Amino acid sequence: MVGLCAALTILPAQQPGRPRFDRYHLLPFRAPYSAKPRPFTRGQLASVYGYDLLPVPWCAEPHNQSAPYPLELCGVRVLMGGHPAGLMYAGPMGNKYMTADQINFQVPDDAPSAGIAPVQVCRGAICSEPLDAEFTDQDIILGPPVEAFLRMPIWIDVEVPMNPDFRYPIRGCPWDFGDYEFEVRRDGQPLPRVALPRCAPRPPHAFLGVPGTPRLPLHLFHRFDAPGTYKIRLIGPILTPDLTQVARQGSSAWISITVQPHSKSAREEWLHTIAPGADRLRGDSGQILDLLAWPDDAALAALLPFLPAPPPRAFSGPPNLGVECFAPAALHLFPEPLLRKSIPLQRLAQLLTPQPICQ
Repeated sequence: MVGLCAALTILPAQQPGRPRFDRYHLLPFRAPYSAKPRPFTRGQLASVYGYDLLPVPWCAEPHNQSAPYPLELCGVRVLMGGHPAGLMYAGPMGNKYMTADQINFQVPDDAPSAGIAPVQVCRGAICSEPLDAEFTDQDIILGPPVEAFLRMPIWIDVEVPMNPDFRYPIRGCPWDFGDYEFEVRRDGQPLPRVALPRCAPRPPHAFLGVPGTPRLPLHLFHRFDAPGTYKIRLIGPILTPDLTQVARQGSSAWISITVQPHSKSAREEWLHTIAPGADRLRGDSGQILDLLAWPDDAALAALLPFLPAPPPRAFSGPPNLGVECFAPAALHLFPEPLLRKSIPLQRLAQLLTPQPICQ
């Protein structure tokens, strides 16, 4: 909400009375304010925040609580590609610190299926300037990595239009992708999956509710041991428009990534940069997950400083998932003989016992 308030207060002044909003405040339902505009898809619920979107005085027209929603409320309309959206709510934001207007709506079924199209808010005969928005008919959109090398981490950007607040990690179990799963092929053949520990059961829809477009660590589930071109896609749940239930299984299009040979010296140089607190942007969790791209003796040596202190440990405030959960879990991917050489047996048994906070 801080980003929302900051950005809305600096909207440029326009001709008085004309509806105005910007691309950062035209959002899928429950999506956070973001510097990256999000794509829209037919049937999706969405919101727009701005100024002079509503008539004064407001006519107090009732709001439908279920579909089909009216295409106009008190003379207010939202047009997507020239097609009116069903309106669920039109009124103030409900924030005592803000005077901005809010409209909740459903992307119409006749909106563009893909590409760029204008969005406008009209108050009677007065409409906002057209604002271009992206539309997609894809269930899941993948962004390929900038670079991919053998024995190095490979992260894939993910956008799920019908689940705009899907995130990773969702809890203290690093293998839990929230019921989403990568498929990888090379020369038409499936790449075997890495055998991973089972995560404890989680509540339904635990993958909902926290901001951000996620990046998923492809290297956790697949070992890339030969250079070449690989095809990948992601499959997983597509939610109902209100984000409360799974509607069906969906998938991304197949994309190609080229994995290049690795440089031993470059990997050694990279491993020397890994240390607790060394990456403030990605945190300890991201660094630990990177080490699992190739769990050998060098990666284990870099992982050891992340391991939590021996029990008993006192927790004050939210736990550091990287230290308390991800680092011990990461040990499961290293060969047992290597672990026994590096960690005393009693200590190793303690570390491999999952903590309640990590379930």
